[in-house]
Amino acid sequence: MLQGSEFQQPGVRIANNRAAIQRLKLYQFCDFRRIEPLSEILLYTFSRQVVRRSLTIAMIVGCILSIVNQYDVLAHGPFTSRLWTRLFFNFLVPFAVSSTSAAVNRPRPGQPQRT
Repeated sequence: MLQGSEFQQPGVRIANNRAAIQRLKLYQFCDFRRIEPLSEILLYTFSRQVVRRSLTIAMIVGCILSIVNQYDVLAHGPFTSRLWTRLFFNFLVPFAVSSTSAAVNRPRPGQPQRT
């Protein structure tokens, strides 16, 4: 009969091994040697093509958000600084989301082109 530190609960060692395997999978997924410098990411994000696409998306989505969220004030109410701030963010948020999405999905050297 096992006593004290010699006693191990069944499955504890397996659970610890599973956690170690999960950590190894994470480290294999995140190859920290291939992280690109921030300057390269920003250059791509603010390139003419990405900014043009992000502005187009921001204009379309921002107009829809402004009409849906602020229609009553736009149609009847006064134009206050609070309203202008809300309208500004209705356009800023889609621009930021589109630019971030472009940065995350940017083409990288050595990877096949997506079609």
